[in-house]
Formats: sequence, structure tokens, C-alpha cells
Amino acid sequence: MLDEPFQEQQIDLYLSDSKARILAAHPAGKVPVLVDDQLRIWDSLAICEYLAECFPAARLWPDDSALRAVARSIVAEIHSGFVALRENLPMDITLRQVDYESSPALESDIARVIALWKSTWNATSSTAISCSAASPSPTPASRHLHLLPDLQRQAAGALAGLCPPYPVPSRHAGMVRGGGGRAAAAS
Repeated sequence: MLDEPFQEQQIDLYLSDSKARILAAHPAGKVPVLVDDQLRIWDSLAICEYLAECFPAARLWPDDSALRAVARSIVAEIHSGFVALRENLPMDITLRQVDYESSPALESDIARVIALWKSTWNATSSTAISCSAASPSPTPASRHLHLLPDLQRQAAGALAGLCPPYPVPSRHAGMVRGGGGRAAAAS
């Protein structure tokens, strides 16, 4: 990934002053926010594009135009898709969610995530895409695949060596839904 110095500001999303702190970073009230001097960028895909332009040597996108187009398509799908996955297994890095209801839509989202991992980031694949902008993949999915044994089995090795397991703070272990969360505003 990018080996450049930066400052990170973490904002606990469930404190009384959270919204005010986020709004201070950007009036849209969304995180993440990248602050570069007077510039504020508040969309993760726009942040990736900006960093790729600022640091071309980091090769955040593939050099090959066809692979770059595929990588951007994948990132766009991840960025705006997987509705059932987001609704049923939301991103909440402070909690270990162990209870969810499966549905055809959720199973379809999970199957698509796994297919993306296998076809694009599997080191043995002839279509493997090596670029940092597309590497994070759907973080909620990768987090839950590490935490939930039945989802691990569905992944069938697609995550091997790609995503580290996410630690669960001990004070939240065993909780289901609701509770804390963190987001970052970098500058």
C-alpha cells in the first residue's frame, strides 16, 4: 500500500460529540475524510483516485489499461453494491456479530464476493489483479468471513493470505448487533 507519512484521527462514532467532530472534518458529515491542506475528500473511492494521482509510484491501480478498467469496475461494484451483505453483516469493527439470518440475497452477495476474490486476487489466477486500490475488497465481508465459521467454509480458501483477521476488543466479545464503532479521518 502507500508508504507515505500521514496523521490519522479516529472518531468514536457513539460518543455524544461524534457528529460534531465528523462535521468539523467535513460538512457532509461522512467518514472517511482525507484532508490535504485545504482540500477535503469524503468518499473512499475518490480518496483512492486522488492518492493514485498524487503517488503514481505506489501503483494503486494496475499499469495495464484493461486490468485498470477491471479493477475500477470491481471497486465500483464493492463501493455501491452488496446491499444484503451490508444490511445483514454491517461493518462494525468493535463487535463480534455472531447472529444473522441467511437469505437468498445474502447468499448471492457472499457468493459474488468470493467469486471476486477467487478470480481477481488469487495469486494462482491468470487474471489476478495486483493493485492496492482494489485490494481491501468488501471489508464487512472479509471481517465476517474470518469471524463466522460457516462463512469461512463458504470462502473455501479464497481469503488465504489476503486479509488478516480483525481483532475483537475483549469488552465487546460475545455481543450481538448494536454498540460501538470507529471511523477514521486522515490528514
